[in-house]
Amino acid sequence: MDNFEKKPIRAYKKKNVTVYTTKISELADKDPRRTYLDFYRTFNLYEMYSEMGFYLILAGSRNFLNQDIKIAVDKMFETYSDFISDYSSVSHVMVKEMMKQWNVSSTVKISPQILATRYGVTRTVFDNALKSRSKYTVSIYEMITLGLVPDPRNPQTMFNSVESYQTLKMLIMRNIIGDGLHFLTIEQVAEKTGISLEDLKHPEKLCRTRDRYLNAYDLLTVKTPAYDIETLKRRK
Repeated sequence: MDNFEKKPIRAYKKKNVTVYTTKISELADKDPRRTYLDFYRTFNLYEMYSEMGFYLILAGSRNFLNQDIKIAVDKMFETYSDFISDYSSVSHVMVKEMMKQWNVSSTVKISPQILATRYGVTRTVFDNALKSRSKYTVSIYEMITLGLVPDPRNPQTMFNSVESYQTLKMLIMRNIIGDGLHFLTIEQVAEKTGISLEDLKHPEKLCRTRDRYLNAYDLLTVKTPAYDIETLKRRK
């Protein structure tokens, strides 16, 4: 991530245009769920820019307004990269076999129909997605690997899901960015929220029960500072 640091604004169009767009592409290769829109939503960038407006900045069609916002965006990319797992070696064949093994050993079954309903797609669309490496196969891999499978008979496990896990990761990342001028380490986020460092590094543990998840969600949400928009969006 060193190539994101301390580059002057004037160098942006010549050098940094490929840094941001290339980085998003590289991250999508590791995890197809990681897209420009996911990045935009993770850091609540709608508080400062429209989707198109921010994209034009990353694409080099517009300049950053000042050095502070550029530094903040660079820190966002650094944080986003740190929290992404490399699933580039995960294949649809591997995931199908994992589903079979899970259903043999677990009382809570994973079926294509249940998953299609959860992801809001038709069974046909979901079946086709499982024929290649996709965001769905990666989510299933993560689900099984981290044990993020809710038991419909036990309401306490309702947040033991990939979706809840990703939500907590997004909140942790957003807390690290702070007000956009003063960044925090994950250790400082732990101190500020009262959530253990171990749980912040492994948020799947916070998803195991409804009470733990909601407590962590509330703490991370309440402790998230607003962006210092006046400074970040001031013109040079």
